[in-house]
Amino acid sequence: MKVIFLDIDGVLNNDAIFEKTKWAYTIDRNLVTLLDKLVRETGAKVIISSTWRKIMSVEALKYVLASHGMRTFMNVQGMTPSHSSINRTAEYRGDEIAEWLSVTDKKVEAYVILDDYWDLTMKQHGSKVVRVNEETGLTFEDCRQAMSILGVDPGLMVD
Repeated sequence: MKVIFLDIDGVLNNDAIFEKTKWAYTIDRNLVTLLDKLVRETGAKVIISSTWRKIMSVEALKYVLASHGMRTFMNVQGMTPSHSSINRTAEYRGDEIAEWLSVTDKKVEAYVILDDYWDLTMKQHGSKVVRVNEETGLTFEDCRQAMSILGVDPGLMVD
């Protein structure tokens, strides 16, 4: 199975949407649509690695994503473990992803991490990380890079 580890803040939202809404927990429908295309083209399952996993269940996150246009919301399969407070979670995200990979009973053939944050624990994942610019959120080029990491022809991702 192919896996996308998904951060939400800075990936499915951006600085502009925060400025517009003044609300911390918001996502951009256009960015969700882009993620949906990526999931459809790769057939990947989505594992939530975002701090949002600390305040919402998998089912609640599926609902939020579906209500913002993600037709592949059923591909959201779970969350990484959490070993930190909500304010410090990004510092350990790489380790939490590694732990999920080590304990899953699924055969993971390829994975990619979509995140706007980089810390030393992410180093262990090397070229598996697509560092998304928090000012823009997820882009077409980020999706093409993710497809390549997952072993899918990035040419399948069309605008």
